[in-house]
Amino acid sequence: WGEYLLDVLILRTRDSDIDGQPQVILQSPLAAECEWGDLVCVTHDFRKLLLIRADLRLMIFRARTTAEALETIDHLLSYARAYRRCENGDRYVFAAYCPSANSFFYKQKVIPPRNRGAPH
Repeated sequence: WGEYLLDVLILRTRDSDIDGQPQVILQSPLAAECEWGDLVCVTHDFRKLLLIRADLRLMIFRARTTAEALETIDHLLSYARAYRRCENGDRYVFAAYCPSANSFFYKQKVIPPRNRGAPH
């Protein structure tokens, strides 16, 4: 995997009760990745979002058409559905820029929990 950085991570914090200690992280409302490369690059960046416990995970990418955007989203969601640490209510927003239409296509998906009795 090499480095592990996100493009955007917003945190809600409070001061530590101990002088000189870093702030206490209370919540991460948003984690985001933006990747303009091909499907392999987009998938690589999306996989980082799977590991983040954020209220909302945002993936921004480029697609030639709305149909391609939907295919990419379905592809990425297959990774989310396969991830065993998926929790009820994990929320993803996908924003695909379609240059041919000079506009964004958006889709939100809440991932249902895995069937814990399913075979590995």
